[in-house]
Amino acid sequence: TPLNLDAHKSSSLGEFWSKRWDTGLQPVLYYNGYLPARYIGLSKQFAILTTFAVSGIGHCLLFSHLGANTISLVLTFTFFFLQPLLLTMEKRIINVSITPRLYFVIMGMVTLPLFCLPLIQIIDDAFENHF
Repeated sequence: TPLNLDAHKSSSLGEFWSKRWDTGLQPVLYYNGYLPARYIGLSKQFAILTTFAVSGIGHCLLFSHLGANTISLVLTFTFFFLQPLLLTMEKRIINVSITPRLYFVIMGMVTLPLFCLPLIQIIDDAFENHF
């Protein structure tokens, strides 16, 4: 399964996360985050929040293993924590004030540094330590 299905062509944030990004990991998150949350009675919105939290924790564990500092881990988890909130906002404001594609682009520009800066720090540290 490819990592993504032309993620850059997403017409909305919802499409990006549900259909285009990390298609191989989606079933793992669905069965280990979303379904258990729904099973214990959480609403769909809280189940989605739980799923992103599980993903955020997984990414933080990986980044920690790779040597990320505390600030980088906080930024990474914040990125994942914000996504369900942005998805909720998207459903409420799309087609009222902006198009789904414009919202997707703006939210990507706003939140991507929270994920990319820790990666850059990890890569920079790896090169610094090995060369």
